Amino acid sequence: MTKKSTPSTEESQASLTDSDLLRIGDGLQDEEPSSKSSDAEGVGESSTSRTTEKSQDVTKKLTPSSEESQASLTDNDLLQVGDGLQDEKPSSKSPDTEGDESHPAKKRRMTPLYLYRWGYLCVTDICSQSWCEQQMVYGYAPPGDIEVVESAQMKKGATLHKERELEVHDIVPIKVSSAEDAWAVKLLNMIAQVTMLQRGQKCVREIHVFGEPFDMGVFVVGVIDELRYSDNGQFELLDFKTRGVKSVPSKCQQRKESLQVCLYKRLFDDLVQGRLKKESILKHLRRNPDKRLGEEIVEYGKNVGIACTTFGELLDMALLLMAHSDIPCIDSLKIEYRYQDDEDSFMTKPVVYDDKMLRRELGHYFDFWKGDREVEGVQIEEAWKCGKCPYADLCEWRKKKDEEIKSKLFHKRR
Repeated sequence: MTKKSTPSTEESQASLTDSDLLRIGDGLQDEEPSSKSSDAEGVGESSTSRTTEKSQDVTKKLTPSSEESQASLTDNDLLQVGDGLQDEKPSSKSPDTEGDESHPAKKRRMTPLYLYRWGYLCVTDICSQSWCEQQMVYGYAPPGDIEVVESAQMKKGATLHKERELEVHDIVPIKVSSAEDAWAVKLLNMIAQVTMLQRGQKCVREIHVFGEPFDMGVFVVGVIDELRYSDNGQFELLDFKTRGVKSVPSKCQQRKESLQVCLYKRLFDDLVQGRLKKESILKHLRRNPDKRLGEEIVEYGKNVGIACTTFGELLDMALLLMAHSDIPCIDSLKIEYRYQDDEDSFMTKPVVYDDKMLRRELGHYFDFWKGDREVEGVQIEEAWKCGKCPYADLCEWRKKKDEEIKSKLFHKRR
């Protein structure tokens, strides 16, 4: 399939159908803070309705480890070209809180969730934590003048993801002019893809999901690689990974990727079960429900049967359609691994969803983002991960562990 040009005339706009998905076109450039990344782990995330190509270059997180660099696109581009538009990080010098370190609002803004992100996370932030939390933090706040270069494997993975996406739908670039517009694009894509499934299409790809898992106070966004109906009628989630070597991923890598798909399932199931509330979305994203949507977005919505003029109206409709659609919760989770050189699918791994385990893991990771504990690095038995990490020589966690070992040896000798 070929990429469609930006709809610039009434005729071209009227020809769009819900088999087309939108991609943010001109209008939002370099909107993310330059934290050297957005959140991948050698993974990128997203393609259709997310960012301009320029902003993808700016925001993509470059994860250095060899295991990470073999992972492929997931959901990182969702955090998001529109996120810098509306003072996404509130000023710490508001009149009522300036100088008052104990004020709850100011204390909240000093947590990692606001220092490194915009008050909400991507799924791949959490996956990066499961690999090495300290490395993830250095991706946002490097300990020195270190430049991490995107690997050829990561670029290849992004290309393969884009090719897979274009197998099932076209992309329509669309101009946006506000953060609400950027999220409206995601909502319209989600509506379009659910509609495709309800009309009998067996597979959709690059599906936006978001929510507040287990009501723990942290909002998470992501992009599912693929949802499909299997031959036996099961509703499956498939995550697509590419690797530079044709080998089984390490247990640590598999654990990280299993966490990823389990979180996707939780977010998607919350949407179709109506558990996610509008108030939670507006609170965490800090979007204006009365904001009028851009002309191109309103026009596209009309062409697919969505008559909305404000962000709040579109959000209401999206949540209502998800909760009252006949789309079921996800039955099974699978991860497919492909060798980059010949694109051979050499392994498909089923993943068992464990709700209690996911809640426990997220609780631990969210404690860091909410400022309830200090950052942690890898434990001694996983110190091999440091071998490819560009921050290893300056890593405070490694220094701390080295001192602990030296101290134990010293006291043992005495």
